[in-house]
Amino acid sequence: MVLQPPGHVAGRVSASNLITGTNGLLTASALIVDDEPPVARLIILLLKELGAVDVTVVPDGTAGLLAAETKAFDLAIVKSELRDMGGSTFIERMRALQANDETRTILTSILPPPSGLAADAFVQRPFDIDRFSEVAARLLVTPRQVPLQPPAGQSTQPRI
Repeated sequence: MVLQPPGHVAGRVSASNLITGTNGLLTASALIVDDEPPVARLIILLLKELGAVDVTVVPDGTAGLLAAETKAFDLAIVKSELRDMGGSTFIERMRALQANDETRTILTSILPPPSGLAADAFVQRPFDIDRFSEVAARLLVTPRQVPLQPPAGQSTQPRI
């Protein structure tokens, strides 16, 4: 499924003309590993606004790893407190899979970020929608080999 680039929404980061494939259409894919359906639905809406037109949602790490075995994702948003494994463990196992060794990742939690963060970014729950969109857009347009430059006044690991 491919959508035309979304228009700019006031106060939100727009990925128009940033995440493009052939013919200027958006082509990003995302994996959401979260067992809270309302949060997953909100993340889906935000990612679709940014151009992630292929979003897969799973409730736990085991299902997430099964999805990652068969498909490469541009971005994974992972809840830290999964029922079957920690979010950082999931990210490490997913990146061990050749198809997803370059997947950008956001770890979410109600707790402070863990030391030795395995993810590219950390988002504190409940999260600010505009800041989440900003971090997700930056990750979607930055190859994993390129270190992220945090916004002015933020540490190396973007936090929301």
